[in-house]
Amino acid sequence: MHLFPHETVRPVQNELMDSVTEAISSRKGLVVHAPTGLGKTAASLAPALRYAIDNDLTVFFLTSRHTQHRIAIETLRRMRERHSLDFTVADIIGKKHMCAQPGVGKLQGGEFYEYCKALREEGNCQFYAQARTGARLTPEGKLAMAQLEQRGPLHVEESVAHCTEQELCPYEIVSALSSKARVIVTDYYSIFHPTIRGSFFRRSGKSLDKAVVIADEGHNLPQRLRELLSTRLSTMMLRRGVKEARKHGCRDVIPLLTALQDSLNSLSDRMKSGQERLVTRDDVAKALGNEQEYEDAIAALELAAEQVVARQMRSALTGVHAFLVAWKGPDEGFARILQVNEMQGLPLASLTHRCLDPSVLSSDVVKQAHALIVMSGTLTPVEMYRDLLSMPNAVLKTYPSPFPVTNRLAVVLTSATTQYKARGEEQFGRIAAACSAIAEKVPGNVALFFPSYGLRDLVKTQFERSCSRTLFLEYSQMAQEEKAAMLERFAGYKKSGAVLMAVSSGSFSEGVDFPDGMLKGVVIVGLPLQRPDLETECLIKHYDRKFGRGWDYGYVYPAMNRAMQSAGRCIRSEKDRGAVVFLDMRYAWPQYAQCLPKEWQIRLARSDEQCVSLLEEFFG
Repeated sequence: MHLFPHETVRPVQNELMDSVTEAISSRKGLVVHAPTGLGKTAASLAPALRYAIDNDLTVFFLTSRHTQHRIAIETLRRMRERHSLDFTVADIIGKKHMCAQPGVGKLQGGEFYEYCKALREEGNCQFYAQARTGARLTPEGKLAMAQLEQRGPLHVEESVAHCTEQELCPYEIVSALSSKARVIVTDYYSIFHPTIRGSFFRRSGKSLDKAVVIADEGHNLPQRLRELLSTRLSTMMLRRGVKEARKHGCRDVIPLLTALQDSLNSLSDRMKSGQERLVTRDDVAKALGNEQEYEDAIAALELAAEQVVARQMRSALTGVHAFLVAWKGPDEGFARILQVNEMQGLPLASLTHRCLDPSVLSSDVVKQAHALIVMSGTLTPVEMYRDLLSMPNAVLKTYPSPFPVTNRLAVVLTSATTQYKARGEEQFGRIAAACSAIAEKVPGNVALFFPSYGLRDLVKTQFERSCSRTLFLEYSQMAQEEKAAMLERFAGYKKSGAVLMAVSSGSFSEGVDFPDGMLKGVVIVGLPLQRPDLETECLIKHYDRKFGRGWDYGYVYPAMNRAMQSAGRCIRSEKDRGAVVFLDMRYAWPQYAQCLPKEWQIRLARSDEQCVSLLEEFFG
């Protein structure tokens, strides 16, 4: 019996639950496109948990979004209550984000781990010391773990607040709880990063062969895995490293850092700002000498980084060390790129060891896990994700939206474009005029999603002149509190109507929900294509060699996925009613039009007037 948390089950949810059960029992992968509103969290967790209980497995529900953590925890609470089941749940995220020490938020990942290690080894972290003695929890730690288990399932923020109040390390307590957990809600890295996975599994007593892994928001997974294996080194990092080494008496690493600086300067000589080129492993490695000298340099930098972090929390040497470890890695599936930019009037040379192939990390999970289920509301085409994640035997499923087609008006408007060769004041004026005409006709809030902040700002000046509505702007790297505050103010215009100017693949295009009909219209301005830089070129070539689909997998499909993520902001429940406009003539071209959902019954408008007429007809 499925442990479904709600009274009624929709037919499409039954289908999904059967597919999940079949995939887990046959130990095959499953790649699922399940649009918003289908209820995929409940429909995947219910059969997975039932099978896990019956077969002594652990379910890992992976998601990178905090809102999705909350949904998963709430779903599990309902399952416990409805079916009177007793099972333990642990919700855990990265150690840095659970740390009770003040000021750690400003640290980079590598810096934090060095800082944490130094505090623990020197006995300077009271939270850790009161939570754990050697390999065991203290009596206070055991009590806190029992309290979390008794109150659970708890969202990670609730666990962190409880442990911090008790002056105990939240990460240590929840890690200990995970050893008893039947379901662990966590992020991708806990399973897909081999070092983090190894450490986590050793501490929790779990094993990959007894894990049912559900990767939610799976459209993000390939890119996240590529980022996880990518590292960067710049002349600025090296300059900072030299200063730190002098200040803290680590003079033995200064010649190494200077040699790397000289190497980057020599390699980038005569390159202009904005230029980039490919380099080889040896172009950089030879600056440190032979293989043994390279290894000695890595060891010396690691020791120096530990000394600096112990004294000042942060260290550029941590990043240099991590880069050199990665740089000695393989060429296949990676690109080594040298780039020159300008910062404060000075040239900045940087090297990137960029991962092109997410299967470098995913293939081990595919082979070893009891089952891997990858799902998302924008996972099309499913064949691409099967290929990119190296899931050759995966079952592929695509489900239609559960919401009435009549609740959504979808229009491709061809009166303007963001195509690079057409850009200019005249084209920006056309875009502004179209957006203004749409915003004025939609009875409620409208979100405009642009390919970049720069392009958004070029259109904004002309848009402001022609649109009478209140304007909200998304900015790069907005804090969580800033986003929440803006969303609350935006919701206040639900009836009178305001306009949010945001960016595709930014916070408001994916990581934020617009509940209760807060958004009545969405305009996707242009195609959110990757900048045609050297990395994109390498990605296309790599996917061409591997799959014969380089242009599609490396350029077209990811852009359309970003567009569909933005489009999905409008209709979030069966009660929502709204319009989605794809504003660019290229959406009518066959290679892009084929990626739009056929069940949306998309209309074509060749002028702003035609689009406005469709809006008037739809909204009455």
